[in-house]
Amino acid sequence: MKLSIIALLAFAPIAFSQFLAHSLSTPETEAGGAAAITLTFTASPSANVAALEWAFSLPKGVTAGEPVLSPAAIAAGKTVICKGEKCLFGGFAAADINAKPVPSGVIATVPLEISPAAAPGVVFFAISKVLGADSYGTAITVAAPKPVALKIKRRRL
Repeated sequence: MKLSIIALLAFAPIAFSQFLAHSLSTPETEAGGAAAITLTFTASPSANVAALEWAFSLPKGVTAGEPVLSPAAIAAGKTVICKGEKCLFGGFAAADINAKPVPSGVIATVPLEISPAAAPGVVFFAISKVLGADSYGTAITVAAPKPVALKIKRRRL
């Protein structure tokens, strides 16, 4: 019994050492302006995360453009597919599923457009419902990041 508890504690960090982070290209912009969210993934080398799924929470007046993959994600054969605020990131070739691990580091950048009618103030971007899967489809816990803030300034005429 004692040995199994020690073994469980030894492997516990592996289960929770994956996280998806995001940062904004700028802390503030004008209404009618633009910004970008950079997505960074960090994983334990032994986790073998082959795919990710997440959902964006976008504030009113902000729309997300098509994500741009990082060179490392392209080299790993990954793609990203977003429908509304939900995104899938992995290898989705028709013939086979890409089982290569998701590389640690920047995986994609998402351009943001701020409506000219957006109200001035601070808005928050959140990523939630983060899931990971290995090449066999087994779920892997991936921590979601805290929301990041963007200050929208009144548009200059």
